Amino acid sequence: MFNVRLSPAAEKKLKKLGGEEAGKILHRIAELKNFPNTHMDIKKMAGAQNAFRLRVGEMRVLFSVHGEDREILVYDVGKRKNIY
Repeated sequence: MFNVRLSPAAEKKLKKLGGEEAGKILHRIAELKNFPNTHMDIKKMAGAQNAFRLRVGEMRVLFSVHGEDREILVYDVGKRKNIY
């Protein structure tokens, strides 16, 4: 099991979203503790060693995995057209 943390920037963006959409994203982020044994739409980011993206509808959650610490850091959340 992984410990999942949110960066201050990711927390700020989730607060701006508010409502049902933020709740859905937070639910998916909580499921990351079972990474890589999840059935979510997760893909490795090209050109980065430990960076991945999670798709939640039109939104994307970018995170990095630190296996030696058993930690996942969610560092960005946003719409597809603005996040890459």
